[in-house]
Formats: sequence, structure tokens, C-alpha cells
Amino acid sequence: MRQIINISALIVFLGILAEAFNVPQALLNFILAGELPFTRTPVAPDVILACVISATIALVVSLLVGNLEIHARIQYYIDNITHKNDNLPKRRFGRL
Repeated sequence: MRQIINISALIVFLGILAEAFNVPQALLNFILAGELPFTRTPVAPDVILACVISATIALVVSLLVGNLEIHARIQYYIDNITHKNDNLPKRRFGRL
């Protein structure tokens, strides 16, 4: 519970910090108006499009890789649970 509180406080702090430095406004200016963040240098529209496409592809790939890793971990635990009886002896004591 304490870790969840710490992580949420960190997220709120980073959000306030980003808002104080106008990061959302700078990103909107980059995407919509084509100027580099925190400068007034214009960028060509094809460069902006390439940046947005590459960021989208990176986000999708990272989500898919994370999803596959979680799926593999779940499958590992399910296999361990279902095959646990295979490793046990048939009887505790052999026949006398």
C-alpha cells in the first residue's frame, strides 16, 4: 500500500512539474504548429509526421512486448500448477 501511495505521489509531482514548465503546451505547439519545444525554430511537417509515427510505433511495440511477457509469465505459473502432480510420486510408501 505504501508503494502505491509513493508512486501516485510521484506521478502527481511530475504532472505538476510538467505543468509548471509548460510541457503540454510545448508538445501541442510541436505537433500542431511545428515548432521545437522551448524554442521558436520551425520544423517541416514531414519531420513532425515521422516523429509522431515513430513514437506511436514505439508505444505499440512496448505495449505488445509487455503484454507478451505478462502472458508468458501467467502461462508459466499455470503450467507449474497443472503439472505439479506429475512430479510427485504415485504413492507415499511403496508396497511391502
